[in-house]
Amino acid sequence: MKIKILFVLAILGAIAALGIVLNSGKKIQADPKTSPSYIELSFSLPAGYQFTQSSPYQLSCESENPDIVKLSRHCGENFSPLHPPYPIAFRGNPGETNVKLTGVFYYCHQETQMCFYDTFETSFPVVVKNHSPSVISRTWDIQPKRISEP
Repeated sequence: MKIKILFVLAILGAIAALGIVLNSGKKIQADPKTSPSYIELSFSLPAGYQFTQSSPYQLSCESENPDIVKLSRHCGENFSPLHPPYPIAFRGNPGETNVKLTGVFYYCHQETQMCFYDTFETSFPVVVKNHSPSVISRTWDIQPKRISEP
């Protein structure tokens, strides 16, 4: 009985070794149709303002046409404008559509030391020329509401 078990193990080992030898020279390449593209999002505030540390920033992402730009369901996770660029993964098919972003930002006016949070929206076109992965860099200019004078 022990000899039969050893014989079966030897055969299985030989089959596994043959598979390793046959596949050792092949290179595995990423499939352009399944590799994601990215929107790299940076942020700017006017002079005299700064984003606040440790705030519960929020971001939601929406594609006007998910058949052209299908945004990752992880968009908005661990979002913070403090360490740009923030990557937004998507899968693209040739065409053009708009992407809409809605964010909750926390910022302070440095001179008055008054801090605020507001919801901002932006929308921009995304053109996908082919199935190849691409990186689109985008800067979101945040324009704080005016500080009212007493």
